[in-house]
Amino acid sequence: MTNLIKWEVDKQFLAKTPEERLKMQAQMQKWVKGDLDSGTHTAWGAALGGMSGFGVTNLDGEDLYLSLMRYIPLIKFEVIKMLTIDEAIDATQKLAKLRA
Repeated sequence: MTNLIKWEVDKQFLAKTPEERLKMQAQMQKWVKGDLDSGTHTAWGAALGGMSGFGVTNLDGEDLYLSLMRYIPLIKFEVIKMLTIDEAIDATQKLAKLRA
């Protein structure tokens, strides 16, 4: 199942100096790039302000938890389970059979 990951920087944990923030940002971007290159995550984006964004992954359960843990406490996450169009069609067909 596909998961939409909404993320937001937790401002209380921001580094104090611009140099420290750039170093932290570069490290997290390296992790994200690695996840995208390996296929762990299939999409990632950041809002223009850089303080929030989204990711998409097919990881679930413990694997997803472990994947996100390295960013905590710097980043807050909301994970939303999503259906593909095929899954949505299948669910609609099952519902129609139940109501028939």
